[in-house]
Amino acid sequence: MNVRPTVAFTVPSLLRLAAVASLAVIPLGACDCTEITVRVAPQIYVDVCAKPVKTVDNKVIGGFQECALPFGEADLSVKVAKTVVITNPSNLELKLESVELEGDPSFDFVEPPPDRIGPGLSAQVAVQIRPRVESAIEAELVIISDANNTPKNEDDKSEIRIPITLTGVDRGVPDIEVVPVGCGTTAPLGIDFGNVSTSGLQVCNVEVRNVGTRELYFDFLDFVPDANGERIITEPGDSGPVPSISLTGAIPDPETPLRPTSDEHAPLTLRVAFAPDALGRYGDTLRIVSSDPDEDVVEVPIQGIGVTGPQCVARIKSVNDVEIEGAAAVEPLDDVVLTTIESTGATPEVGIASTRWELRERGPGSGVVLSSPSTAETGFLFANRRGVDVAGRYEACAVVTDELGTESVNECCVKFDAIPSDAFLVQLTWAEPTGDMDLHVTKKSDAGEYCLQGLGSPARGVQAPYDSSCATGLDCYYGNCKPSSFGGAPEWDDVTGRTDGDPSLDIDDLTGFGPENTNVNQVVAGSYAFGADFFSGSGAHTMFIRLFIYGQLKGEWVATIEDEFWEVGIVHFRADNLFQPCIEDLTDGDPSDQCPDD
Repeated sequence: MNVRPTVAFTVPSLLRLAAVASLAVIPLGACDCTEITVRVAPQIYVDVCAKPVKTVDNKVIGGFQECALPFGEADLSVKVAKTVVITNPSNLELKLESVELEGDPSFDFVEPPPDRIGPGLSAQVAVQIRPRVESAIEAELVIISDANNTPKNEDDKSEIRIPITLTGVDRGVPDIEVVPVGCGTTAPLGIDFGNVSTSGLQVCNVEVRNVGTRELYFDFLDFVPDANGERIITEPGDSGPVPSISLTGAIPDPETPLRPTSDEHAPLTLRVAFAPDALGRYGDTLRIVSSDPDEDVVEVPIQGIGVTGPQCVARIKSVNDVEIEGAAAVEPLDDVVLTTIESTGATPEVGIASTRWELRERGPGSGVVLSSPSTAETGFLFANRRGVDVAGRYEACAVVTDELGTESVNECCVKFDAIPSDAFLVQLTWAEPTGDMDLHVTKKSDAGEYCLQGLGSPARGVQAPYDSSCATGLDCYYGNCKPSSFGGAPEWDDVTGRTDGDPSLDIDDLTGFGPENTNVNQVVAGSYAFGADFFSGSGAHTMFIRLFIYGQLKGEWVATIEDEFWEVGIVHFRADNLFQPCIEDLTDGDPSDQCPDD
């Protein structure tokens, strides 16, 4: 039996105090009075109830009868919400013993309803729905409380029932389509990672498309336990959760829609990562709950096996067809061959089935590619030639796959530096795959001239200290400086014939990128100017010149040139100190500020 607090008053003027909860007993003096009883209890009014009308401070707060919460018409798959305001106008706290939705389960609360409303306060209850059928949908919002101003139910509780109605209308709907891409699949839909090395990582993509006519929203997108209530790993058994299968990258929130997939709107790509940390079989389920009215829940089964993987071993096999054991000295233009032939499978019985190479680093301005990136042995190619093209650091890394389909996960890279052994080397590259750029390195004559030969146009862009009108034969360029040149190399060391003191142009690149290298094995005293000629091509080209002295990079210049000669610098080798030449930068417009005595 419910007992409500009562207060006895004998003075009529004290009736206004009946709502004060702390007034439990009022002592009475000796008087001949009539005793009256007033019940003190909380009250409830709801703004969507029409009767009886209750007004507080000139504001209608509703009633508790003839209630209705009509949503009207709503588009299929589009979430809509309405708010009900519950007010407690009394001076006692109102206890909401239950606030529930009965009827169609499509209706739900935006947030959990409150369980108490303080004296003189109001609370909101928000009801939402995403209609999925083109028909009338009905439910009731049932509020049971300890209010004392409403009719009671059979349990002697205050009960208010609010009918909720909505009509779903089809004005276009989303349509979800989930497709694993770039990985193994299992029927009817799923991802099979196969064998993955422990401590390794494999990533597969799941593409989510919206092939409907309206935006698609995601209510839930995450992994869920299997039918036994856990994410599973077997062999060996482990009943705990296994976070080895996870989503990586951007995951949409419930407020971010997926627009209908088209040329303008791409599908959503989910990246599923598998990183086993123990041997065994893994399983999980990716669950997608969306606003698709026909297929609101899509589950993608995922499985994989953690295994012991193969070990990748990579090294330099040969340089210029000479077999290498251990470290190797490499120069620009050397033919370098790499190998993974010493890699091993997880067991002696399991061999290596394939190799995948990746070129991670190459010298500045290099245009090399790997000659055979999917075999155990690979080399380097540039301009249809074998070898590394420019000086600098090179790094190639490999992944091997054994006969069971497992990839290696250990670091498996080969690093080496291509270092010129020449005393003096000038290198030209350019950023475009077309055009004929020519490197010129010319020695200062006894008459003080820096003569240039074989320019695309003799007077084009040539300024002091260069001279394109003289011909001393000291300019090393495509016409006289290649090893096969008909005129022989320029005589820079005053020794007849091609000697270590004379320059050599290794390549005359006519089709793009370069490099062109002019090198001298043993330099003699003198001054040597260098630059590049825009011999032919369409539009401006970005050129790079690098200067190496005794294998060390001593200068690097870049410029965008079109139809002219690019003056870059002069190296002054003094007879008393050949190992520390002075380098004059001509790109600053002053031919003697760095080396005023030369």
